[in-house]
Amino acid sequence: MINTLNRHPSTTRPPTPPKDNAEDTAKLPVDHTYQGTLGQHILLDTPDGSPSSSSEYFHGSSGKLPKRVVFSPWTRYHKPPISHYKTTVMDGDLRPLPPSKQCVASNKSILKISTNNSSPLFDICQPLVLDPNEPVAGLLQSVNQHLSSASRDSRLDSYRTLLGCLSLYKEVPDTRLLIENLVGFLEHIRRDVLSKKTETGLLDVELCSHALKVLVPILYTPGLIDAVPYEFAAFIAELAISSMESLDTPKTILDHYMQLLSRQKFSSKIINADRAIRILNALNGLETRVKGNRVIGLKIMIYQRLLVQAKSSMIPRAEGWLEFLISSMSSSIKDIRSRAIAFGTDAALALGTTSAVSQSWIGILDRDHPSGPRIVDHLGARLLELLNVKEGGLHVPQIWSIVILFLRNRRHRVERWKHLKSWFAIMERAFNSSDAKVKFQANVAWNRLVSVLNLDASTDASIIKVLRKPIASQLERKNNDNQMKYAKQIARSSYCNLLYYAFRPGATHEHLDLYWDAFVAPILVHRLSATKSDLDFSCEILCVLLSSPQPRVWDHDRAHHLLQMKPEELPCLDPKWTRHRVAKIVRILDSLRSHPQLAQWDDIRATAFFKVWKSFVKALGAAASKEVKVSMATMNAIAQIMTLLNRFWTQTCCSSQGISRRLDVFVALVDEAVAEIGFRPFAEKKLLQASSESSFEAAETPSSRSGHHHGSMKSPITHVLDALVNSGGFDEPAIENQQALLGFLELALRSASGRRTRLAILWELAHDLISGRTQNVSPRLFLWKCLATEAAQALSKPQTKVRDDESPQLGNGYRDAVRLLEIGIREFGQEIYPSWKMLSDAVIDKVQHETCYAGILLVYTEPLSKSMKDEGLRNVSDDYLRCGTHILNHVRWPESRQALERIRKMWEIIVDTIKSVAKPESSSLAFISDLLAAGFRSRHKTIVNDLVVVWNHSFGKAKALEYPATLHHVLARIRLSTEVELPGFVDDETTEVRE
Repeated sequence: MINTLNRHPSTTRPPTPPKDNAEDTAKLPVDHTYQGTLGQHILLDTPDGSPSSSSEYFHGSSGKLPKRVVFSPWTRYHKPPISHYKTTVMDGDLRPLPPSKQCVASNKSILKISTNNSSPLFDICQPLVLDPNEPVAGLLQSVNQHLSSASRDSRLDSYRTLLGCLSLYKEVPDTRLLIENLVGFLEHIRRDVLSKKTETGLLDVELCSHALKVLVPILYTPGLIDAVPYEFAAFIAELAISSMESLDTPKTILDHYMQLLSRQKFSSKIINADRAIRILNALNGLETRVKGNRVIGLKIMIYQRLLVQAKSSMIPRAEGWLEFLISSMSSSIKDIRSRAIAFGTDAALALGTTSAVSQSWIGILDRDHPSGPRIVDHLGARLLELLNVKEGGLHVPQIWSIVILFLRNRRHRVERWKHLKSWFAIMERAFNSSDAKVKFQANVAWNRLVSVLNLDASTDASIIKVLRKPIASQLERKNNDNQMKYAKQIARSSYCNLLYYAFRPGATHEHLDLYWDAFVAPILVHRLSATKSDLDFSCEILCVLLSSPQPRVWDHDRAHHLLQMKPEELPCLDPKWTRHRVAKIVRILDSLRSHPQLAQWDDIRATAFFKVWKSFVKALGAAASKEVKVSMATMNAIAQIMTLLNRFWTQTCCSSQGISRRLDVFVALVDEAVAEIGFRPFAEKKLLQASSESSFEAAETPSSRSGHHHGSMKSPITHVLDALVNSGGFDEPAIENQQALLGFLELALRSASGRRTRLAILWELAHDLISGRTQNVSPRLFLWKCLATEAAQALSKPQTKVRDDESPQLGNGYRDAVRLLEIGIREFGQEIYPSWKMLSDAVIDKVQHETCYAGILLVYTEPLSKSMKDEGLRNVSDDYLRCGTHILNHVRWPESRQALERIRKMWEIIVDTIKSVAKPESSSLAFISDLLAAGFRSRHKTIVNDLVVVWNHSFGKAKALEYPATLHHVLARIRLSTEVELPGFVDDETTEVRE
């Protein structure tokens, strides 16, 4: 080791160590090549043994400190550090060393300096025995002092020691200490890189090389480069560039300066535009005058460094380095190809969108190659050759993608490149390779192609077909072994990449239509259904596309990150597109629903299919979330949902699955749809069912329905109940069936905010699902009992606040409850009396409480008596007789003429009230429509005639009116038997009545 000697000349020297074999010293290899990172320098040791030395002190005129030979204070043996960094010698194999007797005598110093006995000894000539746990401050200080020496040998030993220190510590031992000594080091390096031999006047190559070896890691180590003074950085940059420009620079020195330029991290003030241009000019054709593969490799690395520091300077001079890039990628040497591919990828990603670079790239590819064909053809042929080389096939897709990435400028888009078709043929060979690594790189290249194409609605259909083909083919392969499983995983990642760029955010509906039909429908249904793993992957794709828990940032450069893409990264489709194209999605859902793998579920809510269903209905809910009134687009989507649900129910009725299992699935799907979309669309009476098939259609009015549909318009929830009650798969009212019906009945009543509305819904359900049906008696009877119970409970609950449209006028609301009683008598006759009696008593109590005994006669006794009379002519049963008896027991006749007179006066008051508020306006009509409808429904001619007179003198004089739905049906009936004036009235046959 080295240290400063401050001994008195009279100090006695220690004994001379024994001589070592000189031949052993000559056999030690010395590696002068720089290895790449600070922790990967090869330690440059002097020979293991200390040679013979004189005991004399040397006192030079320069005042140098004397040297002496000493023994090392450490007695244990220290193995030299071993570098684990594998380098590639680009200049060919190392030449064998000549015999030692033919070697020139080493110019390494053989003398050592000792210090006083209290100081540690630093011996240059001994192998480094530095302990990483010991401080290095003294070493750095001593090296700095020896670099100040005028002795060339001493300076060489100091550089070697410093390199050994850096290598031993693997990293910078102490950045702070190095910075403290940095100015001194740099001054010495500045002197030695210009040092010349006194005998020849030529550059001292060995001393300069060692100085540069120490300098290079300083120029790229964080913390150290920032401490380098500007003047020194400018000096060394100029010196490096000048050395490259000079024809007389020794190859060894040129090598070191090229390493310096390839590794340095100078600021933009140092590597400015002028110096960057000089570097680029010096690199042009450098490999033709300085032979060796190492020069080519370093040239590539300098280009890559300039790409970061001076990208703008590389654009106008692109033709030179692009042509060199193609040549390097075609090299037969693997390491050169690897470096060229790394640089080419970075350059293509950074400059591929630049018009000048893309234009130069196309021009070079179309240029004639010296061997004859165009460069693009020569490169393509070379790639096909590399596919047959053991370690060359891996580079083919990478080089292929570089060619593509340079064609990203809008004026030079890759889809318009005339050689694209032939370029596809190369990738076809790569995808068919038996090497898994080649296939992986082929998928990476294909992913980058997809990102470059900027897929939109105008993309050519042939391009879309080509993009889909290799991915679809890979997805079809079976997972026979681990290698195939890995290949399938890579293929799925590429499929996600294809969807990622096909469904970029902000795409038009036309765009989404095109790529859904091209990439989703044919692949998910036909290519990804072989195994449960495929099915789960398909469902995961659909879940993310249809609905996402939170928006994601879409990254245009995602394909260049090389990480496998997963389904959760996909963008979410526009919910409004999902609503408008719901039929496309329902077709896929129908295919997934019938998949054999999904028939084995234990809990429907835990299946992949249910997750897709949840995402689907959630998207529909998002599309309708801001609607004040339910739109026809939403109702059309509901119609498609009902078609799918109805198909599922009717098909599973014939399957081997139990009713409990089918009900669980059906109820879960309906509940989720209502929860995510909202109840309002399911309560809208705008759904018609086809006459010949289990499909539904939404319509604004009955007259707007198509010819393939029949019946009245119903709400979706009514159709659900109809499917359960009248489908033929619900014969026995088991507990599961009852719970399902009660659950859907509760949904149907959810929109009823008042008693009258609730009773109206109950009667409509009875009319639509029970009246006129002859099959499935058991579920229909159970439903009627449920409706009767709900009606009785609605009548029993007190109304704390009466709304305007809920006013308890005579007959309003109660008539719907009485109609439920009529349906029970007419449709069943048997097994109804307990429920029938409960509802009957509720009606009687409420009418008597809110009106009088005469009200019971008008609302309850008279209509039920007529119904009993009509039914009694066809069917007489025990329950029929019991119901009749119950009616008679509650007949309330007027107790006196005075009571009857009170009823008449009450009616006169009602008529006068109508006259006072009736105006020939639609708003006035809407206000009293319920009262008018109740009067027109009366079976008493006097009441109807009084109302007709009032009507003709008020509303009959209007030019046109908007008729509320509650009044429209009543007027259509009475206009046939009375002379009522109905301005602008349109009946069900769309015939307009005279105004």
